[in-house]
Amino acid sequence: MCAELGGDQHAVAVGTDLAVPQDRDRLAERIDELGAQVDILVNNAGLGIYTKFGAEGRDKELQMLRVDVEAVVDLMLRYLPGMVDRGRGAIINLSSVTGFQPAPYNAGYAAAKAYVLWLSEAVHAEVADSGVTVTAVCPGPVPTEFQAANDADFLVSRMPSFAQVPPERVVADALKAAERGRASVVPGAPHVRAFLESSRFIPAPLAVPVVARMYKR
Repeated sequence: MCAELGGDQHAVAVGTDLAVPQDRDRLAERIDELGAQVDILVNNAGLGIYTKFGAEGRDKELQMLRVDVEAVVDLMLRYLPGMVDRGRGAIINLSSVTGFQPAPYNAGYAAAKAYVLWLSEAVHAEVADSGVTVTAVCPGPVPTEFQAANDADFLVSRMPSFAQVPPERVVADALKAAERGRASVVPGAPHVRAFLESSRFIPAPLAVPVVARMYKR
């Protein structure tokens, strides 16, 4: 990454299993050892389960929640106070348009992303006068390794191709939204945002049957 950016960029990779509290402790300890100051926190790690709730077993459901929810909360609690004390900083949390509605056959993931969305928007309001921003990024389908890693390739073919947003656009829109102090953003061109954001305002009794058909294998 540093080679791609060029210049005097510097990065340190710290292998961490965010589902394990002790690993998160070691990550924080390593940051302290480096004398680094966290000015921008990006919670981007995520796991997904695309089948009936519980079908993959208790351990997998709980592991997903530890990564998608617990780790987000933990890292925010570790680094938000310092940002507020310094009067500057940004937290970018990856949510999803999936969090706009209950999602049968993707129940735990959708609930986790809804949690991240509402948490981000609420904390954004709490720190509004501090110089710190908290932004939830809610992309639609993004062509990355996430689908293959979580056995969800079938979903991409069920979404309109125009609604798929390149990861580079997601990054650019996320950074722009944080810089502008927005509580949330749906990345993509205006027509893509309009299409994806519309699901946020559809009554759940109407949306859930449609969502179920999309996620059911």
